[in-house]
Amino acid sequence: MADKSFGIKELNLIGASGTPTITSPNNLNLNASNVAISTDVTVGRHLDVDGHAEFDNVNIAGVTTFSSAINVSSSYGTSGQVLTSQGSGSAPQWATPAGGKILQVVHQRYSTATSVSCANNTWSAANLNASITPSSTSSTILVYFSLMHDWSASNPPYEGMFNLFRDSTNLAENPSPSTAPGSRNLGLVPGVITQAGSDNPKQASVSGYRDSPSTTSSITYTVYVRQTVGSTQTLYLNRLASDTNNSNYERGVSWITLMEVQG
Repeated sequence: MADKSFGIKELNLIGASGTPTITSPNNLNLNASNVAISTDVTVGRHLDVDGHAEFDNVNIAGVTTFSSAINVSSSYGTSGQVLTSQGSGSAPQWATPAGGKILQVVHQRYSTATSVSCANNTWSAANLNASITPSSTSSTILVYFSLMHDWSASNPPYEGMFNLFRDSTNLAENPSPSTAPGSRNLGLVPGVITQAGSDNPKQASVSGYRDSPSTTSSITYTVYVRQTVGSTQTLYLNRLASDTNNSNYERGVSWITLMEVQG
């Protein structure tokens, strides 16, 4: 190869077989208006393209980094769009992703037979919660829970209401109801009481509550309960108030499920 100080005007690689090699002690720069390569090119390590490049067929086996815009069929797309395949032999196209897809699901199962002391007219956590980290501020969260419970037999709180809190936010009050509750016990769902203190199972459930947290930080949804009979009551979870060990008495499993839905 000619001495680098003189440069090369024309370089022809000929031969029916073998692999010609161009060796440079440092960098090899191709500085021309157009560089045309009519056959396959293999880059063993790093390829930087600064400017315009057109490729008919590119196979990339490693990491590809784009520091500028991607132009597909003379289009850069718009903010939020993604490249979608059009099938074999066709160029991909920019498209706006459809919403409504389930992005992630979090499920917590709570099977401990226990009890919670509930002060009068106070929201008390019912030991049932789950956390999720939304992937986008436009996502919505669907919350489902089922809570088997019973109340202390002496004074069943028929006024008991169950609710969901997102961290410290009361979801029954946010957004505010169209009709102000005044001093009434506002919640998302009433507790189902068949006969407090008996051997009948008790259960409260909420399905399909939709929340829009507008965050990508971790958030925790917790089931709360409030009763207003005038004195502290005991809420039994996954068991009955009378928990005799025979087939006439029930125990259960409570659960909560969170689903992130694409906005």
